[in-house]
Amino acid sequence: MLLFLQIPELVLGENAAFNLPDYLHRMKMSKPLLITDQGLVRAGHVARLMGLFGRDKAPACFDSTRENPTADCVDRATRLFIENGCDGVIALGGGSVIDAAKLTAVTATHGGSALEYLGQSQKITNKTCPIIAIPTTAGTGSEASPGAGIHPSAKEISRGINSRFVVPRLAICDPSFTQTLPPRLAAATGLDALSHCIEGYLATGDHPIVDMIALEGIRIIRQDLRRAVEVNDVQSRSQMMLAAFYGGVAIGKGLGAAHSIAISCGDQDLHHGVLSALGLVATLDVLEVEIADRCHTIKQALGLAAGASLSDHIRSLLHALDLPTSLTAAGFNLSELDGLALTCSESHFNRTSRVTFRADDFSKMVQSIL
Repeated sequence: MLLFLQIPELVLGENAAFNLPDYLHRMKMSKPLLITDQGLVRAGHVARLMGLFGRDKAPACFDSTRENPTADCVDRATRLFIENGCDGVIALGGGSVIDAAKLTAVTATHGGSALEYLGQSQKITNKTCPIIAIPTTAGTGSEASPGAGIHPSAKEISRGINSRFVVPRLAICDPSFTQTLPPRLAAATGLDALSHCIEGYLATGDHPIVDMIALEGIRIIRQDLRRAVEVNDVQSRSQMMLAAFYGGVAIGKGLGAAHSIAISCGDQDLHHGVLSALGLVATLDVLEVEIADRCHTIKQALGLAAGASLSDHIRSLLHALDLPTSLTAAGFNLSELDGLALTCSESHFNRTSRVTFRADDFSKMVQSIL
């Protein structure tokens, strides 16, 4: 298996974002479009960034990204990019914002609408404009990954793009941006990062560098997630940003059945991090039988005994972090199990799992977390 690994330049540290004008100058990006959301406007983070520029040099700003972004959202950002003659994109936000920014960087330079590229990554070329990602959560790893998930509409599950040309050139991981996150969201995004590290390590293919990075991400989360949620100090939030970045690198190798479940249940505006963690609960006991050696290494990274259950450990983490431990508790409304199981089996994430599951396998696993 041939794996192309591209990792962004990383700047990690408190107040690192205050050097943004210098980074733009070095990258020769003179007219960026800032893509963000209303929550970050209300938190004052957008004003913090805009204040770094003179009035006549402030970036154009699209601040209407919604959670679980849609194709229409990307198309509106693209129009603003073109109207202002922009030459690059700055993403300030969580995974939704960064994913929307990635596809905006494609449509703004390639033409056409967002829908034309979902599931059509072969259309993406090196014409894509440069992207700077400033994550405000420590979870999705989109600041380091080649993928993005966009919903064709608010009522449809997300579809993806995956291309080395949308990996951000620069990731500015400034923990001061994550300290306004409420504990519950910090917990959910932290488990999202854990799911990326675990599934990236378990994905098909052998890549010693990615595997090493993924395992280190797991160790960091083991040490710092609870403190980042309960204490919210700069050091632990900084470490969680690093772990999320590592999870984003691990995504480059692929994901697995847990994300097949999370994406397939992603049409009801539930938090992706919670769904991903529940996907781990559903799948890890099965994987422990099929790929015991790999799962044993994950247990070691988590500090678990050889005989411990990985699924039970993730479930206990959800409980300790005051997050739902079942799909029903998360607010998921199951309309038809067979159809959901089939959707899971057809997910592209199932193709990068070391164990390829059938629809009836997914039916049993989903029932275990209902």
